[in-house]
Amino acid sequence: MQEFIEASMSLENKTASDMAVHNLGYEDCGPGYSYGPRVCPYHIIHFVTKGCGTLYINQLSIPVKAGEAFLIPADRIASYQASDTDPWSYSWIGFLGTTVEKHLYYFLSGNGQKYVLKNLDTKKYHELIRPAAELTEVGLQNYFLSNSVLLRILSELLSDLGTAQEAPRNLALADEIRYYLEMKYSEKLKMTEIARCFGIHPNYMTRVFRSSFGVTPKHFLLQLKMEKACRLLKTTDLPISMISDTLGFDDQLSFSKAFHRMYLQSPTSYRTGG
Repeated sequence: MQEFIEASMSLENKTASDMAVHNLGYEDCGPGYSYGPRVCPYHIIHFVTKGCGTLYINQLSIPVKAGEAFLIPADRIASYQASDTDPWSYSWIGFLGTTVEKHLYYFLSGNGQKYVLKNLDTKKYHELIRPAAELTEVGLQNYFLSNSVLLRILSELLSDLGTAQEAPRNLALADEIRYYLEMKYSEKLKMTEIARCFGIHPNYMTRVFRSSFGVTPKHFLLQLKMEKACRLLKTTDLPISMISDTLGFDDQLSFSKAFHRMYLQSPTSYRTGG
């Protein structure tokens, strides 16, 4: 494995910036090599240049092969594993910032699979990442260099994906809202702020969403959080406080109360089968 971690700027400052690289690198994996489950505070795109493997995220098991890229959004529990018979090689770039999610929304909403980008010349992206991954010193020059790689990658992705930038406009409003909730469920979302993002009144948003899906966006969001909570409680040993944080609750107590209202038992009781 070869990796460069851009450490001239703190993670907190990068989070507050428009967009910044955290790390980038490349790796040739052995048969069955696995990573995670883990939660990262930054977004990561992996470009698979050879072989294949599987991404596990949001209760999905997604096969990924050479010529494809998989994206793991920040603060999302995910893992991935190389094939036993044809293990993958990949390059990756990790990044964060206040404008990042808007760009990822454009890329992914126009794509058939939420977390995988298909039909890419992934070797091109590897060649962009490789020189920066081999940097050995942290400093202003390499800060600018690694961030220039990020901007070039996003530019190339926009070109390769063609209509991705226009895709959200072609989606029905209710589908846009649903996709937005599915992508950002781990945040502390308010319905008024979501409606403002779409330039509509909250009451109109609720009416449109309920007409398409039979529930309000607020209830859909709660159901989504609870489904993921059940999955995490049964399949991981993560502390309940961490699960609460991951799902965007204010604290463990509010999470436990919401869980009890829906399932008539505590998260701990559910986990132990009580």
